[in-house]
Amino acid sequence: MNKILLLLLSAFIVVALFSCDSTKQLAQTGQSAQTAYANGEYAKALSLWENVINSYNQKGESKKCPVYTDAGMAAYKLGQTDKAINYLKQADYSDFSNENTYLT
Repeated sequence: MNKILLLLLSAFIVVALFSCDSTKQLAQTGQSAQTAYANGEYAKALSLWENVINSYNQKGESKKCPVYTDAGMAAYKLGQTDKAINYLKQADYSDFSNENTYLT
């Protein structure tokens, strides 16, 4: 069930990233992060998602960033509780909160 949810979430994020400027690069970064997360490479996934977050922040479009929940879940897996809470709160205020935003 979790793998299906992860795949659906991955597909959603890739589609969301395609609608942005620098679409190809952000989509590749998002997909790489999803792959790293699925392989248990949480630090790598978090770093990649933070690159996506920084890209949105630089454009002043933080509310449109689709990866806060993913970054929060990766931070949570790494035991970085404060960072996880911060990202999950940002996800709650973004246009892309989902059921995973509220799991932890």
